[in-house]
Amino acid sequence: MRYWLTTGLILLASVATALRFAPDAPWLAAAATGYPVVLLVAVVLLAWRFETSRLAWAAILIGASWLVLALLPAERWPRVIAPMCVLVPLSLGVLAVDDDRPLWSARGLTQLVLLLGMTSVAVALVAAPIPSFENAFAALRVRPGTGTFVAATGAALIAFSLSALVIAALLMRRRRPAEAALLLTLPALLFMLAAPDEGPARGAWALGGAGVLMLGVVESAFALAYLDELTRLPSRRGLASALAQLREPYAIAVADIDHFKSVNDTYGHETGDQVLRMVATHLASVRDGRAYRTGGEEFTILFPGLDTVEAFHRMEEVRVEVEDASFRLRGTDRPKDGASATRRRAVQPTPADGATIAVTLSAGVADARDGKGDPEATIAAADRALYAAKRNGRNRTVAAGKRRIPAA
Repeated sequence: MRYWLTTGLILLASVATALRFAPDAPWLAAAATGYPVVLLVAVVLLAWRFETSRLAWAAILIGASWLVLALLPAERWPRVIAPMCVLVPLSLGVLAVDDDRPLWSARGLTQLVLLLGMTSVAVALVAAPIPSFENAFAALRVRPGTGTFVAATGAALIAFSLSALVIAALLMRRRRPAEAALLLTLPALLFMLAAPDEGPARGAWALGGAGVLMLGVVESAFALAYLDELTRLPSRRGLASALAQLREPYAIAVADIDHFKSVNDTYGHETGDQVLRMVATHLASVRDGRAYRTGGEEFTILFPGLDTVEAFHRMEEVRVEVEDASFRLRGTDRPKDGASATRRRAVQPTPADGATIAVTLSAGVADARDGKGDPEATIAAADRALYAAKRNGRNRTVAAGKRRIPAA
């Protein structure tokens, strides 16, 4: 998540730097004139291909706002631009609450209709000279000062802040690049809407917003290909890429959740998914290693630069953490009438809401010597050690080759 946010912030900082130190540069004027449209169209096309509807609609929102500001007669500005500064960020916040859909699906098109339709109706109501709305919307209008309009009113800043809080909360919960892109789109929108009519600032911030959304699309496509959707760990494809770059010395561990099938059979697949996420969270923080989800309840952990002894102790730390972290049932799934008593005893004898179930982990560890320098052979050796751990009672780590492990 830090990578997504850092990259987007660098892009927006680059726009701000260019406007601060080279506002009259011909290349900036050229970039701010035509490139926003090109990049926004590219975002929509890629988002359509990868079914990231929210980023596509956000790109359309930026483009529509930019065109409205470019085509709006100066005499209409006091009634329209300030309401836009309130309604556009709120629309983006509402859009972020939903999830990505195929663009041309019913849900995807509903997002677009709500995004543009509600905003357009609200702006029309605010801009229309209807006496009954005059007082209600007076706070959203700006009045001419010394030849300029201050679009960033208090109401606008509140709208941007509320949307930022909503999207930031969603980002912390979901930890996906789409939410990071939507969050960073907000400041680009704010500066674009508040920019003066003259100069390249408005187009430059539209270009910055389009760039942030493009990063979001690219990172979403990467996550789709290389990250496991449930646990957010790198997937088997990510492991294959890492193995191709692995150089000696290294150690590899293969870990498996004990009695996981019994968890699914007894408490349901929703609880099983929760257990997987909990274990993945612990594995993701393993010292000096990188965890990958390579099968249903199976994980592979790479330890570049370590040998079996060092990797063994790292895995033992995680195994103890998982054993000590009792898992509390949060769902309402119950065993079916045909669930056997053996399956119940294998996990927890009392499946009441709020009860805790024991979750344990078994692991096998090998290093490059066990696979004679071949990562795939090393994984096979670690897998054999894992099966030895299962045969010897589970909830333990076993080193390949019956290697003796000194105490940490």
